[in-house]
Amino acid sequence: MTPETPSRVPRLLPGTDLRGLPLGPAEAFILSRVDGATSVAEISEQTSKPLEEVSELLERLALLGALTLEAPQPAERRVSPAPAPRPSGSFRVGPIVETRAVSDVKHPAASLYDPAELDEAVDIDLPRRRQVLDLFYRLDGLDHYQLFGIDPSADKKAIKSAYFEVVNVFHPDRYFGKNVGSFKPKLEKVFARLTESYNVLSRSQSRAEYDAYLRAQLKTRAFDAGQSESAAHHAALQEVMRRIQAEASVDARRASVAPAPAPPPEARTHQSLSPAPSPASQPSLRPSASLRPTDPEERRRALARKLGRPAAAAAPSSDAIAAAEADAEAQRGRSAADDAMRKAWAAEELKRRYQERMHLARDRQLEVYLRAADQALSKGDNVGAANALRIAVSLSPEDQSLTQRLNEVSGKARLDLSSSYLEQAEYEERDEKWLAAAKSYARVLTGRPEPRIYDKVAHCLLAGDGNLREAGEMAKKAVLMRPDVAAFRVTLARFYLKAGMKQSADGELSRAATLAASDDKVTDWIRRLKRELG
Repeated sequence: MTPETPSRVPRLLPGTDLRGLPLGPAEAFILSRVDGATSVAEISEQTSKPLEEVSELLERLALLGALTLEAPQPAERRVSPAPAPRPSGSFRVGPIVETRAVSDVKHPAASLYDPAELDEAVDIDLPRRRQVLDLFYRLDGLDHYQLFGIDPSADKKAIKSAYFEVVNVFHPDRYFGKNVGSFKPKLEKVFARLTESYNVLSRSQSRAEYDAYLRAQLKTRAFDAGQSESAAHHAALQEVMRRIQAEASVDARRASVAPAPAPPPEARTHQSLSPAPSPASQPSLRPSASLRPTDPEERRRALARKLGRPAAAAAPSSDAIAAAEADAEAQRGRSAADDAMRKAWAAEELKRRYQERMHLARDRQLEVYLRAADQALSKGDNVGAANALRIAVSLSPEDQSLTQRLNEVSGKARLDLSSSYLEQAEYEERDEKWLAAAKSYARVLTGRPEPRIYDKVAHCLLAGDGNLREAGEMAKKAVLMRPDVAAFRVTLARFYLKAGMKQSADGELSRAATLAASDDKVTDWIRRLKRELG
């Protein structure tokens, strides 16, 4: 943390899809405090978190491309009052803060809806309309804690207090008898989600399961971000390259201030073809040495001096005079060529120095990420090692051994994450988030290609009206691996029925009935599908 960090003001980058970033509860909690006017130090004071921790979280968010850390502008600075004390450590953030009617600061959800929706003629004031839209369009990207604007460590009393405070704003009955237009279904959806979140967090068992789901999701998101070349990876790599270029530029400027060394002997090849003139033979600095004489007699005397003859000697011929002039012209040409060569060599030398420093800076950064990968591996953190190696490979794409090492560590990371993906998928399936569960189950297959998992992917895709072709492929793989399991054949029959292949569906149900005479659950499915077949 630099000395100026506490005074910097984090500002959200417009157009950023925050739902696509691998944000944990801590990052999301800090992000909800970013309004474009509050400094890092003020956010630390409001959230009661250490300044160092807040600074690290904000710097990570900046690397992810969610915000920028800008120097404060006195004209826009405002002092945020300290939050009023609340019971049980509850901190109010997010949707509970009234949106200002006039503001230059864009809300994180501002890019998700048409501002024209604010102009609808309804019996809701402008700040409340903006508040409803802000939360409604961010609803799918918020976890239960973020929805209430509380820290994951909050106790039951804080959760209850936060719930009733939010419900006071979004309960549809609050607007009974008023014209709310298109805001009615939005309020109902937000209220339903608030109730669902409260029911989960208010019971110990369901909250423990949800917390485990969040931990698994946080781990898998960190790996997925690197695997999909997400904005987080690109932002981190761009920051590394920016540091490399800045470091190389500084070194190159320092080198350009120092006098450039003389060109090496091989750069002065033409000078070795003739011996260097002795001091006695150096041209005089008098005007006559640098200017061509115009008087014929003076020209003869100059030529005589050059040839080492007395002035009274016989006058040289016109051919001798022409030869001497040509020699002088050649010397001037060589001098100009020497100057041009020296300038070209100096420019090439500066370019070489810059490139050399670029390579050195890149190697230093490469060493940083290789060391981080080694440290992660020493702790058994294959996911962290894979993410560090992914940036290292981006810095040195020509290193085949490094690429091979990344592939090996990524494979181990996928195996480690299978249990996390499975835990995440099972929770999403219980929560009837079918397509999310299908995606999570599909990722389990990377480390655990089991028939049960293939069947789970197919089941969730069919329940969530997902990709029908993919559902069929997964169901067929499960049956092919375990043809003796009746439940897998029922899933395949469901696919055939949904695809309009009734004869195939009837055949699979008959085989399933033979295999599962004592399985009430499978038998119930068979009866249900038989009715659909008519």
